[in-house]
Amino acid sequence: MISFDFTEYLDLAEELAARADEAAWRSAISRSYYAVLHVAYRTLPPRLQATISHRTMHRVTWRLYSDSSVQACRQIGQAGTRLRDRRVDADYRPVAMLSSARAARLVADAREAMERLRRHGYQP
Repeated sequence: MISFDFTEYLDLAEELAARADEAAWRSAISRSYYAVLHVAYRTLPPRLQATISHRTMHRVTWRLYSDSSVQACRQIGQAGTRLRDRRVDADYRPVAMLSSARAARLVADAREAMERLRRHGYQP
């Protein structure tokens, strides 16, 4: 079975951010976050992945990156935490300051985090 390439979520997020409706902007933010989360998680060593439950996946993944001794990994962790917070706003808060430009900025932040993941992976 071929596993899903979560980076495809970023392409979809860019399309959604360019639309003219709030539902699309909210979805763009959410898809951007999940793209980075899943790539960051899959970049962790299997022994660390095995210690992370589905319930704690978000918090623990970003904590591992944020606690790294490598600056690029800490930046990934910080970006992941910011994107998670914006995703929660987009998914659960009926009143949020959203626009196409804001959604596009968050998609760009996700792309930057993905590039750091590509270049540096996870390093403790």
